[in-house]
Amino acid sequence: MKKRLNTFLMIAFSIVFCRVGLAQSPEVLEALNYLNSVRANPGDFSSEIGVYLGDLQSKHSLNWNAQLANAAQYKAQDMANRNYFGHVNPEGYGMNHFINQYGYALNSSWLNNKSDNFFESLSAGRQSPKDAIVSLISDGGERVHLNAGHRVHLLSLKEFYDPCYDIGIGWAYNPNSTYKYYCCVLIAKHDW
Repeated sequence: MKKRLNTFLMIAFSIVFCRVGLAQSPEVLEALNYLNSVRANPGDFSSEIGVYLGDLQSKHSLNWNAQLANAAQYKAQDMANRNYFGHVNPEGYGMNHFINQYGYALNSSWLNNKSDNFFESLSAGRQSPKDAIVSLISDGGERVHLNAGHRVHLLSLKEFYDPCYDIGIGWAYNPNSTYKYYCCVLIAKHDW
């Protein structure tokens, strides 16, 4: 019964956000454009991000995907509403589950473990989606690129992420939650 209620709430939430267009707010689109600019010319953003990126290669642009955006918006809003911050929700579900629930097909073997998350970067407490992207790429100022998991994901620094072209960004605010602002970035691809 609880699982059915959660699924119903997730679908109802998606319908509302799709109809009013909140998943593509100007702030979220600014974050997408910023990330694509960093991907195209990483070295140009070293000062702003606070980590030397001049040794990174340019990467292809990411394309907005409504299914990923709806899943990302659901996750950001869920964290804000239920006051948690983590790659799995309080019931132990990771984003692979929710990406699939929102109609974005993943390799079926990536759905075997309910806590799996291969395509998500999260930020909390940042004042805007763009600030969240800057923070995620900086990844605490980690200088070794391959040790910076969010940078690896957002800038496709490992072969696994190179073929990922689709992106969705969720952004939520709840003044009564611990971090107030929550951002979820999903970058994936359909065909594996």
